[in-house]
Amino acid sequence: MRSAVYSFALVLVASCYAPETRSGAPCTPGLANCPSGQTCELVAGAHVCVAGPVPDAGPGILVDAPTDGGSARSWTLVQTRGSNGQRVNIAATGAAHLIVVAVQTGLNQVASMTDDANNTYVSVAGSRAVDMAQTTAVELWYAASSNAGATTITASGDPIFAVVAWEVAGIRGANPLDTVSKLESQPQSTTPFGASITTRAAGEFVVSAVIVANAVMGVAMGSAFTNDHTTFGNGWAHLTSATAPAGTYQARWNQPEPGTSCATSAAFFTGP
Repeated sequence: MRSAVYSFALVLVASCYAPETRSGAPCTPGLANCPSGQTCELVAGAHVCVAGPVPDAGPGILVDAPTDGGSARSWTLVQTRGSNGQRVNIAATGAAHLIVVAVQTGLNQVASMTDDANNTYVSVAGSRAVDMAQTTAVELWYAASSNAGATTITASGDPIFAVVAWEVAGIRGANPLDTVSKLESQPQSTTPFGASITTRAAGEFVVSAVIVANAVMGVAMGSAFTNDHTTFGNGWAHLTSATAPAGTYQARWNQPEPGTSCATSAAFFTGP
């Protein structure tokens, strides 16, 4: 999404649909049903309204996942958080986890990615997707086998519109990336697609992000993805099932009016 003014309008709408007044109330990603000043975040396996930094995420969701080796492995989505601008605040990360970061930029690439626990972030080669009609782009970074204690992730570059992070336990510590795909300068649509991605093993962790011209309302009916955020009006999602078989997956979102888009996706192996 290009316009910061449009994003402000979304905040006003969210305040109209705020039946809950306390932090910690249940919510649904994409429905804007949190009080003004709060966002819908995944905390300890449940989506709740949160004001300020996410509280301790606890153990998260643990799901046994069969793999190509036949033994049961698992991944845990510990937390996910999105923010406008170049910095996102998160609950303190655990050790030996995967941190995936998606960034919406202008036409300049992200120069670097850092956090306050000295984790090393790697740009996902081939993930940067551009929509020339909007003069905007999205790209992915990750830190493997994280240090514990990161609470702030910062993307450096000009301009940077949004940063979204996922912390995942149970992902391979060395060379965790399986595959990546992207879609650039997509035609106008009210149901923009994510980048189709084909996993090679069961139970991989998959993220998919779409940058739209208007505002994402959520994933389309029947999608295999959970839309975690609508940060800056865009779609930031993960493949819902941790037991999904190896195969091809593609997210799809809804937006109220036709518009162009670009999208990126990446899949990561579970394992030690």
